[in-house]
Amino acid sequence: SMLTTVEKNMATQAAASATHPLDPLSAEEIVAVASILREAYDFGADLRFETVELCEPAKDIVREFAAGMPIERVARFNIYKRGATGVWRGKVSLTEGKVTKVDFLPDVKPMISPEEFFLI
Repeated sequence: SMLTTVEKNMATQAAASATHPLDPLSAEEIVAVASILREAYDFGADLRFETVELCEPAKDIVREFAAGMPIERVARFNIYKRGATGVWRGKVSLTEGKVTKVDFLPDVKPMISPEEFFLI
């Protein structure tokens, strides 16, 4: 299914609020990543987020960064479907508002935390 313009805009706007390449993902960015992944994977209520975190840019990008320069914001994610084996691991470009890389690891069991990880 195609991402709606709303989700894409939400991601782009959230990404635009970062002021440094190493800024951790904001709450808005995490919500945007979750929306993009919900749209990309039709698991409904069974979608579980194991990790959503900043994919740190290359060191030279960080070194050469000056205030006001555009920042490409990329999130790394691990998601799984409740009750199924296997983990999807990949990247979402917040700047582009889409999943840019994904690998399915069929034999990996999700690391389930006490509250079955956080629900976004």
